[in-house]
Amino acid sequence: MGLALRGRRRLNGHGGICAGNLLIDNTLKAQRAGADMSAIDPLMGEWRTPAEPEQEPDPDRDGHAVVDRPRERLRSLGAISLSDEELVALILATGARNTPVVELAGRLLKEGGGLRRMSARSVGELERYHGLGPAKASRVAAAFEMGRRVAQLPLRAGASITSAADVAAHFGPHLRDRKQEVFLTLLLDGRRRLLRAARVAEGCLTAALVHPREALRPGVLEAAAAVIFVHNHPSGDPTPSPEDLDLTHQLVQAADILAIEVLDHVIVGDDAHTSLLAEGLLRPEVALSGAPREPCGDRSDAPLSARSAPRARRGGVARKI
Repeated sequence: MGLALRGRRRLNGHGGICAGNLLIDNTLKAQRAGADMSAIDPLMGEWRTPAEPEQEPDPDRDGHAVVDRPRERLRSLGAISLSDEELVALILATGARNTPVVELAGRLLKEGGGLRRMSARSVGELERYHGLGPAKASRVAAAFEMGRRVAQLPLRAGASITSAADVAAHFGPHLRDRKQEVFLTLLLDGRRRLLRAARVAEGCLTAALVHPREALRPGVLEAAAAVIFVHNHPSGDPTPSPEDLDLTHQLVQAADILAIEVLDHVIVGDDAHTSLLAEGLLRPEVALSGAPREPCGDRSDAPLSARSAPRARRGGVARKI
């Protein structure tokens, strides 16, 4: 019926256009134009575009003071001037309900135990914190992973490994914060150049199930001339355990049979590492000789060479561990 009335603009008694028809006509025009129907003036028969609603200030975007505006401080003073809370706030981008973003970032750092402990959290673990959904948790996890990658030395296939310090500097950022033990075998050619790093095992909080056969298999398949074993201690203490020494001696004996040289076994901890070669613990004969050893920190950058150490006698490999 409205469509029928739209084209009928009958004159009223004074020769003018009937206001009722004009109102219906303009109403239909407004509907087709997508206008807000509440903006139609019922007296004048006109419709108008409603004024833009006044926007509420966004505390996450604008902040309450310069100190609460990490983006502006970053642009004017540089990233080094920002606190941990402000850096996390930039990653989060927005706050939670009734919680500005900087306050949310501070609460997150407090509950998470600081940046270092938070960096070890998975996305699922980060989502358990107040105010972090899947999007925010993913951004935080991605930022930590970017930091770990930047912290690595450019150790790629073909790069030379000259010391245990090289190994720790490259693999430490990936291994030191892991909650499980991870065991790697680094494959090297005859000139001590890295072929690749093979992950052999990933275990529980205190141990990884490693068999000499699996640890040396990648070296046999890729005809490696030498190997370096690397694993982490989730406790943060890189001191080798009796099980570490026992496994290392089994690996050295098995590698001797396969004519693969074991250059070192590096244990990564919290901002520290231990080189069994530097400690004189790589081969069972040296470990049992009782000779005095220098601290690991004094020799971890010494050249990797196991040739000066006495060769282990050839024999069977125990199936322990």
